[in-house]
Amino acid sequence: EVESETDFAKLNMALWRVSQVSQWLNYIELESLVPIFREHSVDGEILNELTDGILEVTMKITNFMHRRKIILKRQRWNDE
Repeated sequence: EVESETDFAKLNMALWRVSQVSQWLNYIELESLVPIFREHSVDGEILNELTDGILEVTMKITNFMHRRKIILKRQRWNDE
C-alpha cells in the first residue's frame, strides 16, 4: 500500500492509480495533459498499453512530440 501520493515511484507502473499517473505526467513536464488522462481514467495498467494511435485518435493528443515523450519516458521508467 502506498502511504502518500508522492510514493508513485515506489510502485510498479502497472499498479498506479489515476492520481499517480497524473503525478508522473507532472514529473515528465506534461502537466497540460493531466485533464485528458483523468477524463479517460488512465491508470498505470492502461498507461502501459497506450500506443501512439490511442494517444492521437482516442485521446486526441495531436502533438506528436508529446505522444513520443509519453511512450519513451514510459519505456525508460519501466526499464529502471
